[in-house]
Amino acid sequence: MAEKVTPLAVHQLFHGRGAGVLLHLSSLPDRGRGLDHAKRFADWLASAGVKWWQMLPVGPVPNPSWSPYSAMSSFRLGEFVNGDWDSFRSYCASLGIKLFGDLPIFVPVESEDVRNNPQLFRLQADGTPEVSTGVPPDNFSPTGQMWGHPHYAWEQHRKENFAWWLKRFAYHLELFDAVRIDHFIGFHHAWEIQAGEATAVNGIWQAAPGHDLLQALAGKMAGPLPLVAEDLGHITPDVVALRDNFGLPGMYVLQAGHEPALENSFAYTGTHDNDTMAGWLLRRGLSDRPWSWIEKLFKSVSNNAIVPMQDLLELDSTARMNVPGTKDGNWNWHFDADLLASSDGVELAARLRDLVADTDRQQHDT
Repeated sequence: MAEKVTPLAVHQLFHGRGAGVLLHLSSLPDRGRGLDHAKRFADWLASAGVKWWQMLPVGPVPNPSWSPYSAMSSFRLGEFVNGDWDSFRSYCASLGIKLFGDLPIFVPVESEDVRNNPQLFRLQADGTPEVSTGVPPDNFSPTGQMWGHPHYAWEQHRKENFAWWLKRFAYHLELFDAVRIDHFIGFHHAWEIQAGEATAVNGIWQAAPGHDLLQALAGKMAGPLPLVAEDLGHITPDVVALRDNFGLPGMYVLQAGHEPALENSFAYTGTHDNDTMAGWLLRRGLSDRPWSWIEKLFKSVSNNAIVPMQDLLELDSTARMNVPGTKDGNWNWHFDADLLASSDGVELAARLRDLVADTDRQQHDT
């Protein structure tokens, strides 16, 4: 296992100006099997002056077209890793590259997690969800988003002192130097949709014991939590308080009109749920180039700037990763690793390296 960054060191890194590139690991050629292409990409990141690599979830999915947020296990890596993760992480560490993982808040009803721990989930007698996860109507969908995963039986988690969650966090922090909590809002309140509903319109908000869960996690760690809150969506003052009580950075997304206002934050041009920046600009009839927005992002007050690879390459909507609320045609974009060694790849790395330097986003070791 690669030498770990201590929680305190990660916390300090979050409070320095950093730069990162978002690329889904399993989007690499041959879905990353053997991780050779992943190491080549780490080499390219180092040449570009980037010190953080954010990845989408890397758990096993039964079908390549499935969302990586529907992994069949919270405690196993996907098949594409082939047991090479430790050497891969060590290699990245030797280049000064830190790995930034992603922890989905909910898990599929078909997963090992539910099968092995049914008492921790709200299930009907036939094993199907009593209430399903999702979000109400939003900018992505007028009927909301139906994720279909079961909600947690939080009282049982309390009785077990959140043991399953603590084990899950510990596992992810063995793999990554820091972890993003997907749908962090769900730790405070979550949208529950009764079984049988066709859309997410008819649901209710129910409270969740996020404070007690994070307090239990904090009690197991020697310093500040190396976590980032994906606090997008129905954010309330109570969600902000939960995030800030544990010193967690939140997120801003330029495409959503979020002008970064806090230094302790992660700012994105867009996430895996957004259109590419080129596609977003075209749909709005704007003549700006994506790189003008990347420059704006890097000049923002946020200590950490994250750019999807599609935006660095200025790709159009055909390279979009995911359209929330839809099931087909997502998660298909693959990055061509051969670009890295080409003259275009070398030029792109130099351009990014210059921007990192010009905006004082070099990451200093702690």
